[in-house]
Amino acid sequence: MNPPLPRIPAALTAAAQRLKVAARDAAQRSVDALGLAALASASNAERESLLTAQFELNRKQSAFAMSFNEHLDESLAADMRRREGGVRTSTIGSSWQSLTLVDDRQVEIQVSAERFALTLQHDCEWELRDIDALMAGLLHHSYSARPEVEIRNPLRPEVIGKAMVSACDVISDRASVRKVMADHVARSLASAMPALYSLIAQEMRSAGVKPPEMAVRTVQGPGNELSQFATTGYDTLGKPIGMDAHDSGPGRLTGSGGLSTRSGSGGLSTRSGSGGLSTR
Repeated sequence: MNPPLPRIPAALTAAAQRLKVAARDAAQRSVDALGLAALASASNAERESLLTAQFELNRKQSAFAMSFNEHLDESLAADMRRREGGVRTSTIGSSWQSLTLVDDRQVEIQVSAERFALTLQHDCEWELRDIDALMAGLLHHSYSARPEVEIRNPLRPEVIGKAMVSACDVISDRASVRKVMADHVARSLASAMPALYSLIAQEMRSAGVKPPEMAVRTVQGPGNELSQFATTGYDTLGKPIGMDAHDSGPGRLTGSGGLSTRSGSGGLSTRSGSGGLSTR
């Protein structure tokens, strides 16, 4: 029995739709870029791979878009199930420690997705910070049954990269064709992502999404318990004198062998004293 579909916020659905349209447009631009690259190539083998990639991508653009949309929807559903406490049924977005007993192609897809993610993180650093904060505000309260689960951006670069590389696998079975196709689509999509992330952030703010407010968290540590002062080492010190005394103030210097306005031993006093000058 298939698990029920998780609840996806409307703002996140709209942002995912924006991303799907951007991926389809990037594939269309890549068709023209592959043709230009083939004309400029000096290698026959490379030229053949570029022309084949251009022909296959132009012929199967709908298959590319459907595969990209499917992988992106699976990633969104997996993230929302994790937030709601459901069972994870997809490997999209998994870490390297969880990659066990997979074929070489899955490892290659993961490597390509990580490379694409590094490119986006460098080109869209400020936009990603803005999106991460808004996604945290969107998913922190209403759609989480487990608040202790780490909040991750459902549209993070590695998810987009993995969906893009997996969509290129549907187009051709030849490794060389898939490689040049994925490189050109990734380059075309990466150039459009800064403006796309900014547009998504603007639409989320228009929908009322706000970053989470900063809150002060009380933790256990020195100074938080009054009982700890009973065992502190400050009680073993001598009683402060002079300016450090608790009764010191203007005209009230106290101490041994010094100036005092009240009394003293062996010094000047305005009231009384022994062995010194006194006014009384």
